[in-house]
Amino acid sequence: MALTLGTGPFGKQAAGTFNFERPDGTVIYWEDSPKRFRIEIGGRTVADNRGVKLLHETGHLMQLYFPREDVKMDLLKTSGKTTQCPHKGDASYYSMTGSAVDNVAWSYEEPLAHAPPMKDYLTFDLEKVGDWFEEEERGYAHPRDPYHRVDVAMTSRHVVARVGREIVAETGRPAMLFETSLPPRYYFSPDDVRSDHLEKSETVTDCPYKGPAQHWHAEAGGERIEDAAWSLADLIGDATKIVGWFCFYPGKVETEVDGEILADQ
Repeated sequence: MALTLGTGPFGKQAAGTFNFERPDGTVIYWEDSPKRFRIEIGGRTVADNRGVKLLHETGHLMQLYFPREDVKMDLLKTSGKTTQCPHKGDASYYSMTGSAVDNVAWSYEEPLAHAPPMKDYLTFDLEKVGDWFEEEERGYAHPRDPYHRVDVAMTSRHVVARVGREIVAETGRPAMLFETSLPPRYYFSPDDVRSDHLEKSETVTDCPYKGPAQHWHAEAGGERIEDAAWSLADLIGDATKIVGWFCFYPGKVETEVDGEILADQ
């Protein structure tokens, strides 16, 4: 989210306006981070740096780039794989030596002239590494973007969720969750949800700003909707206010706020 995704200022559906002409194509922003990041593969530390570079690119999640001098290159070997990016140049890939972890990192050996100064930096596929750490905390899902935030506010709006024309949740005391580049989400206290209409799903999604989201199927009025809602359990940040609360997908479940039906977002 944040700068270059969703409705962020340089996202593809920017919500606001500038007092200058906004670039039509891809925007890349390269900056320092004050945080320490560490990468481990197979129990071995492969990269450790107090101040990596952050790469923000339109349509992509933020990437961490480590200076080559802070990467144990003897633990990596070139894989022969290359890919081409019209904005950064040709990427050369590396695999972990002595393991089956292939193409775990890549670098731009000769970045394009208009690209950031990336020549002596490597980035890692965090889904392939064993563990990664932000300071001393184990990383979760993907690195937290410094321009992304989550706020939760209690409100008195009247919110109703219906499945098959039957009310499955109703409240006059919901929590509103505001998250950068996303529409507000309305959360119901468990006391305001008819739990007999919900069935726990096997689907669990990850978010580095809120934690894991347990999904729920909903059934009422002769209609069954798969993964109709989610609840948050092991929360982080401001979302700790709504542990165990439920939120319904407006695109799947008719959700009404103060008499108005929410659009599918």
